[in-house]
Amino acid sequence: METIKNNSNSKIKALLALSAIFAALVFLTSIVLHIDPLNMANSIVDFATHHYFLMGFISLITMALCVKLYNSMDERIDRNYNNKNMIGYTRLKKRKKTIQSIREQFFLKAQKLKSHYVEKDQIKGLQFSNNEVLSDKEELILREQELQRAMKLGNTLKQKVKIFFKDQKSNKYTETTVWHANSNHVVLKGGITIPVNRIYKVEI
Repeated sequence: METIKNNSNSKIKALLALSAIFAALVFLTSIVLHIDPLNMANSIVDFATHHYFLMGFISLITMALCVKLYNSMDERIDRNYNNKNMIGYTRLKKRKKTIQSIREQFFLKAQKLKSHYVEKDQIKGLQFSNNEVLSDKEELILREQELQRAMKLGNTLKQKVKIFFKDQKSNKYTETTVWHANSNHVVLKGGITIPVNRIYKVEI
């Protein structure tokens, strides 16, 4: 019971305080602007009547900001969607490249298995096409590196290597030392040459 009474007294005190503050504001406004309370009420009504345009303008600005924010959200969603698509495209591209690499490795192994051995001296009677046997850029670089390494081993240690190549008929390989290698031909022991573009594997 005592608690209810205290709450009621607090509400009354708060209401009295607000009334006092409002009366003080009216009093101060009357002194500063030299307007009595009745004219003050008329001014407030007049302000509300003549400032509907201001409220409409503020509403228009608010609407424009909302539309701009909405469009920016659409652009952000589109950008995120495009980024996700790009990530998906990159992953798909990597997956395709991996599959292609596996296929090419399988192809090279299959070619190696189907290759038959020929003596170095038999290469003189073979005919070669001008077409490139490798299609991947990394494999071309790897072939060049392997040929350069084979040349160094042949000139310094006289070490033999296996060279897998393709003439106009079939896949072949030979085992010999490499004396010289450039971008066009590989020179074997005895001055025998093989076109570089027909070599698909060098095994050291």
